[in-house]
Amino acid sequence: MATVYISPTGGAVTKNGLTADTSYAYSSLSSAESDAGDNGIIYFLDGTYDQTTTLALKGAEGLTYESLNSEKAILNNSTSNAGPLQLKLGDDANPGTPNNIKANKFLIKGFGTYSTNATDEFNDCKFVWSTNLAPSGSTSYGFGNTGKYTNCSFSHRVTGNCARYFSYAAPVFKNCTISILATNVTNAVTWTGSVVPNGAITNTAFKCNDNTAINSNLTLVNSATNSSFFQMGSGNASGGTNCIFTDPQFVDPLTDDLRLRPSSPCIGAATSS
Repeated sequence: MATVYISPTGGAVTKNGLTADTSYAYSSLSSAESDAGDNGIIYFLDGTYDQTTTLALKGAEGLTYESLNSEKAILNNSTSNAGPLQLKLGDDANPGTPNNIKANKFLIKGFGTYSTNATDEFNDCKFVWSTNLAPSGSTSYGFGNTGKYTNCSFSHRVTGNCARYFSYAAPVFKNCTISILATNVTNAVTWTGSVVPNGAITNTAFKCNDNTAINSNLTLVNSATNSSFFQMGSGNASGGTNCIFTDPQFVDPLTDDLRLRPSSPCIGAATSS
């Protein structure tokens, strides 16, 4: 177990005209993972970490990957294909090894997410799709398999065929905000795979700009407690426990600002459990 650092290029990092002495920072993720070891932590220094292939965070048991400064380390899909490229926690070829992987405080751009184990976690992350998540005619993933999302925000843009926006076993959401901006969706946003378990969604607000873009089989509300669903299709128009079905009033979904406005009906409606 050790604490190590990584920068986009290794060595010194310049920000705002000042150069930090980061000669100790790795440029290789695999080297950082090896030295951090089980239950270690890898701090990502400020900057953009461009990725052109699926990124799997699976270096060791209980390893934490964390942006040193909140949302200043950017995990960026630098390709034009925003759908199938995934950010994975754990090793899907060998489920259960390693367990308890955590990704904290990142700004994550253009990735679908996939978690191998129910004990894997995304915490305090901001997920943004500045281009359409599912290019026309392409099947894409929004969330895949299990894992936990806590205090995260998701700004999703979808177009065309988005048949597997939610996929396979159910992730767990707590204290999250989720915006779906749909344009000319020809195969509505849907769920593929397991039924969402009871209690999987708590204190979480969902909003879509087009109610018709959500497939009726995407039924999340029955698993939700003290959550909000607005224009999330006929399957999420009522039900759940202490749920709200009016606009959660995000500050500005178009600019990915999913904070709640002071007048939001969600304020004061959460549960502490």
